[in-house]
Amino acid sequence: MNLKHAPFFIFLFFTVEVFGQQRIEKEGTNWFLYGLYAVILIWFIIYIRKASKNQAKNGINLKTVYCPNCNEKQPFIRLPKNISQALYGGTTCPKCGTELDKYGNII
Repeated sequence: MNLKHAPFFIFLFFTVEVFGQQRIEKEGTNWFLYGLYAVILIWFIIYIRKASKNQAKNGINLKTVYCPNCNEKQPFIRLPKNISQALYGGTTCPKCGTELDKYGNII
């Protein structure tokens, strides 16, 4: 999965926020905006769950990662060695130096 639709949803969110704020000041509580925010939030949660299940770059992994070469447990709190690790997660094994993604696969 990729984030090709993310700029559209960011634009949509800020557009709704600006116009919605003007409507709220005139009319009171706008339940349409609450419903739209709920739909966007549910979509985002489903997207992240699918990305995590498919081991995509933008997924979240909370499981313990072991190095496939030396079977060393990787630290949960890590210091990224390069920009890819900083953006998408991953680590470098302190024992053997193998570069791993956030799911424990060799890069």
